[in-house]
Amino acid sequence: MNFKKRTFHVHLIESNAPGEPFAEGEAFAAIFKILKIEAHRHRVEDENDLIQAFEKIKEDPDTPAGNHRYVLPWFHFALHADADGILLSRKKRILWKRLFELLGPLREKLEGNLMICMSACYGFYGYKMAQTEERYTYYTLIGPRKDILWQDSVLAYHVFYNKLLGRKSEKHVKSANKSPTRMVHLRRATRIKEAVDAMNRLGLSEAYRFGHTNGYQVRREFLEKNKSNS
Repeated sequence: MNFKKRTFHVHLIESNAPGEPFAEGEAFAAIFKILKIEAHRHRVEDENDLIQAFEKIKEDPDTPAGNHRYVLPWFHFALHADADGILLSRKKRILWKRLFELLGPLREKLEGNLMICMSACYGFYGYKMAQTEERYTYYTLIGPRKDILWQDSVLAYHVFYNKLLGRKSEKHVKSANKSPTRMVHLRRATRIKEAVDAMNRLGLSEAYRFGHTNGYQVRREFLEKNKSNS
């Protein structure tokens, strides 16, 4: 996939603990402006706010239906989290399973092609959303495996987005047997992996080890494990 700036949209979903300033959201907004990325901010305090934000995104003209190869929105969550789920402003925990349910309408519209960045402690554990029998999960999910300072997360994701939108990768995937659609997915996956690798090459990020997963792969492994245990 060619990550052109003019077709690159980020939905920044923010939720801070009571009394915390929205400094992280402001920092990300500045980064997106520098990188000329079109960004939409959604501040949420509880589950109802989250539902309304997802509905607004679903109805956005820039949210295409189906597996669109040119325009895919990214969902960047800037909030608190732990290995069990996300934490909203009003001290409300949303378990990963519940977040997966709330994303249902968007998952269906995008046919599982959700690009998710978790700027949150233990955001990597969002992969649990793909441990399901449902068909549509997410395409990629990126996040740290442990606690992280929001300032370090901002710096790491600046590197990530800059790399994602940078020059063409020198690693070309070549195969006469692969369909054009398959080639698009391979190029997209390669570019995302390189961007995550760039995050982890930062000295400060190595302690957090940002990881990324593919929802289709997580779901397949989950189903295979359940089948072998039955």
